Amino acid sequence: VSIIPPAKQEEFQAYFEEEMAGRSTTRLETARQRRDGSLVDVSLSTAPLVGPEGVVTGTLTIISGLSERRWAEKRLRVQHATSAILATSSTLAEAGAGILQVICGAFGWDLGEIWLADPRSKVLSRMAGWHRSLAAVDEFETLSQPVPASTGGELPGRIWTSNAPLWLPDLAEQKDFPRAAAAVKAGLHDAFGAPLHLGRELVGVMDFFSYEIQQPDGELLSLIDTIGQQIAQFIERKRAEETLRETEANLRQAQKMDAIGQLAGGVAHDFNNLLTIILGYGELALESTDKDNPLYEMISEIGNAGQRAAALTKQLLAFSRKQPLQPTSLDLNRLVSDMERMLRRLIGEDIELQPLLAPHLHHVKADPAQIQQVLLNLVVNARDAMPQGGRLTIETANVQLDPRDVKAQPDVRPGPYVLLAVTDSGCGMDEKTRARIFEPFFTTKGPGKGTGMGLATVYGIVKQSEGHITVDSKPGEGTTFRIFLPRVEQTLLTRQVDSKPSESPRGTETILLVDDESLVRGLIRRILEAHGYCVLEAGDGAEALHVSRQHSGRIHLLLTDVVMPEMSGTELARLLQEVKPETKVLFMSGYTDDAVTRHGGLEPGRPFLQKPFTSDVLTRTVRETLGPAAC
Repeated sequence: VSIIPPAKQEEFQAYFEEEMAGRSTTRLETARQRRDGSLVDVSLSTAPLVGPEGVVTGTLTIISGLSERRWAEKRLRVQHATSAILATSSTLAEAGAGILQVICGAFGWDLGEIWLADPRSKVLSRMAGWHRSLAAVDEFETLSQPVPASTGGELPGRIWTSNAPLWLPDLAEQKDFPRAAAAVKAGLHDAFGAPLHLGRELVGVMDFFSYEIQQPDGELLSLIDTIGQQIAQFIERKRAEETLRETEANLRQAQKMDAIGQLAGGVAHDFNNLLTIILGYGELALESTDKDNPLYEMISEIGNAGQRAAALTKQLLAFSRKQPLQPTSLDLNRLVSDMERMLRRLIGEDIELQPLLAPHLHHVKADPAQIQQVLLNLVVNARDAMPQGGRLTIETANVQLDPRDVKAQPDVRPGPYVLLAVTDSGCGMDEKTRARIFEPFFTTKGPGKGTGMGLATVYGIVKQSEGHITVDSKPGEGTTFRIFLPRVEQTLLTRQVDSKPSESPRGTETILLVDDESLVRGLIRRILEAHGYCVLEAGDGAEALHVSRQHSGRIHLLLTDVVMPEMSGTELARLLQEVKPETKVLFMSGYTDDAVTRHGGLEPGRPFLQKPFTSDVLTRTVRETLGPAAC
């Protein structure tokens, strides 16, 4: 049998004549014929054999197989093409079809797929596919739905389970292959696939199908493994970039919310001083006005408006995480159950309420009243998102946040949490709205239908409770708020509030009143003197020390604002008690006790009066600080 294929006879004759004429041939790429008639690519180098008389008597030919070299070249081309595609693509879905086309085109396969597993659910989803333009393949592709990674029937599931390459020589014989009938109908005959690894982590699968009979090829499997590593590295890089973007966005959002919170806290402090004056003088005016006087109702409305304003400043303080809390060991299941009847009345009959409360739920450390406010605000928000009715789900669960879960949240620590989730089937929101949803006074409701403080209050309470809140929403697909509160095991004790007598207590002691707001001082002085106290007055710390030195008698109580120019209330108290150690101290501020403890130097547990306050609260707190009145 001649090794010269019939198609190469003319080529052979031409270069043979050249050799016999004394000319050499080097690296001629051509084909030769095996004994069985199959062709093999070769490289020829020939030289003439010259006799003693200088006459060419024959030729010397060296034949080298090209298979290994061409395979190596093809391998490099495919790898370089894959690298180029990945370098210019932003997502695997964008890059996948091009990579599959390169592989299929280079090695004679007709359809390729890339499947990726969800890190949590381990469900394999077809991220990319490519096939030659044949309508018969459409039905096969429509069956390429997400499958559990542990599924043994599907080729991707088998590869995932075995974590090894797999070759299926005849799809018609694969009885447990769900897409076998569609594959045969499409004319697909053979298939193979290989896992995608990111280091030791299994992240996905690549599989390929052919119309022709294909022989198992270890070199091809090796190449697919190499390309799989390229794809896995691309996935890791994109995940890292996405995590970095999320981290930066969350950090910017946290900084913005913190700045807004600082502003809100400062505004609330100043506003509380004004409200102290409005509410205090309004109360005094009301007490001195007969109920049948036309002014009585007007003054009452002033007081009511002041109380509403005080409630608004309380919400601002909640958002800025500066309101006082009374945390205890709290069972969220019990809290939801106790509120269920009220919530059903709140949302109306058009909305179905579905509590999904996890058994054996751990406790959290939180203020019950504040968490009730959180749940109430979220339910009201959900109700307003479903004007035509719908479904509202309140869910609890024990969850464990691992480092991967909180990678993009710099202020959240991994560990055990308790989840409280509120989901509605309402209108949802777009990304632009979602980014601002927790900002104070931001609302999508019409004029007069909301203050924009409901979700801001939720955000502040959750953060102050050392928790974390997320929101998932798309237009037309509803919204889910998820609150993660740290789990606790021990029972915490709450402060007990003593029952209060019906009448405001009185006294005859001497009180040194210090506040840099003259209107506030004037109001407090009038109230205290009306209840029998002797009041000394000062506008700052230096003046207060001077007044104390000029006063020859005993000063029973120092009532001072904490945050003042030049000298703080805590510094004033320290200096005064050095010379008058018997003097008791009551601090007051438009900030909360938590805020002045952290920023104003106030020791935890010291007597504290939160502005704005009523005359009744003022006189009771003064009396409690001084102790029982002398008979």
